[in-house]
Amino acid sequence: MSLTPIKVKGRGRRKKWQPPDPSRIRNNRRKREDEDDQENAASHSSKSPKRLKKNGNKKSELEQLPTELFWPIAVMSQNPNLMMVNKQFRKTLSARSFLLELAVGAFGPTWDKYFGLSKASLLASRQHETDQCPGDYKFQGDVLAARWMNIDLLLQAQQVWYRQQGTKRCWKKSQCIYWTLNTQTPQDQEGQQAEGVHEAQEAGDKEPDVPEIQVWFDQEWQEFRGAFSAVDDHGSYKRGLIMGIAEDKNKGYLDLHPLTPVPDRLLKGPFDLQKTKLLFWLVRGGARILPQHSWEVTRVGFEQIMSLEGDNITLAPYLLFFYHRLGVFEWGHWPDFVLQEKADWLDEMLRKVSRADAPEKYRLYKFTLLWVFQLATYTRAHG
Repeated sequence: MSLTPIKVKGRGRRKKWQPPDPSRIRNNRRKREDEDDQENAASHSSKSPKRLKKNGNKKSELEQLPTELFWPIAVMSQNPNLMMVNKQFRKTLSARSFLLELAVGAFGPTWDKYFGLSKASLLASRQHETDQCPGDYKFQGDVLAARWMNIDLLLQAQQVWYRQQGTKRCWKKSQCIYWTLNTQTPQDQEGQQAEGVHEAQEAGDKEPDVPEIQVWFDQEWQEFRGAFSAVDDHGSYKRGLIMGIAEDKNKGYLDLHPLTPVPDRLLKGPFDLQKTKLLFWLVRGGARILPQHSWEVTRVGFEQIMSLEGDNITLAPYLLFFYHRLGVFEWGHWPDFVLQEKADWLDEMLRKVSRADAPEKYRLYKFTLLWVFQLATYTRAHG
């Protein structure tokens, strides 16, 4: 009688390896797909359960909205950073058409009331008070601080807003924000013109239509640049020009809320032509340095201006003037020790830089020391 063999797991002869039967694999796969067809929609019959689970995530209610409904909601949220939530939002809200709508939503209320009116006319009628100015200054500041905002988009947004009005606006061109001996108009004459503009506007009379916003802006930019033709080789200006700049701060328009902060990226540089033009638009539109602005930021910006090279060095006088009009060099922003520190630095640089070897740098340092800092000292002494 033979003994019963005892089988122990792991013992005995190992089976020879054979490749899997393809027909068996196909049958198992077909069986799983048939089971999936019974549980899922017919459109997903060819996908594996893992793929179905991955693509089955539902979109948010905002993402499911059509673009024509989503854009107005995004504008009313007054949050330019909404496009950073996810890739779908970034794709939908990065279109130039939406960015224009966002800019119009931010600045439109202010333009509705003040567009086409010079600052002098607003001062005469006391319509410039902060509590009476429409528009959300925080929303405007957030839009200006966005990386995608530039002067071309802002002017195009203003043109879009103007066309949306459907009617002509009463428009009073302001004087150039830069006082010059050739273009200066007596203040009383401008005040009389301003009163006539308000009377015509209240009566419903319309002046000739405003030109294209870009053309209008370019004209005033050229006027502003032309005012600097008075500078001589020594970096100084013709007699009376400095005093005129110091005394006349009521030119320009009111294109933004008085409490709208100037973004740090436009104050500390680095600077190029596009940023310079955007600063010109802000200064022309009534921007000012506010208490929340840090003098450390503007000191960095001043150093960036002094370090401009090549073609950009021609922008330095414009930027310094913008700093002056914004109030950077005033006592309430720059401390005395910072002003003295930069004046001493300019003295040292004038001794080091040769007028023959680096005429542009020498002229810039001379201009800054003789005009900007003398004007700042005069302003601090006379309030």
